[in-house]
Amino acid sequence: IETLNSLDPETSEHLGSLAFILMRVARADGRVCSDERNRMEEILTTDAGISREHAILVTEIACHRTSLADCGSAYAISRGLRSTLGPHRRESIVALLSAVARADGIFRTVEHREIVQIAGELGIGAAEIAGSVDPS
Repeated sequence: IETLNSLDPETSEHLGSLAFILMRVARADGRVCSDERNRMEEILTTDAGISREHAILVTEIACHRTSLADCGSAYAISRGLRSTLGPHRRESIVALLSAVARADGIFRTVEHREIVQIAGELGIGAAEIAGSVDPS
């Protein structure tokens, strides 16, 4: 926790926001399976460049944060990412969301809807994400 607290505020906020929206997709079907949790940790390790131990901690924090969040705070987090990330980076996040949804081998309709919702909050239109979130 001390190492996470020592990160600059911008990096810390980005990690928390990324983990939060990944967790939104994982929780969309009402449960977070170990495959989804592992995929989130993997994404944080490779995409955000943090250690495995930090990825586990950030994922756990995001799990608790999403269980307490309301729609307004969830939207505010996505909107924050929208304002700080460029269009290509926001589009790449949609692929990460899809990877979490597919982690357990089943891409559910409710997960697809959540990804489309988050993509819209990130300012990405349906045409731009069509290939990366096709549930078939």
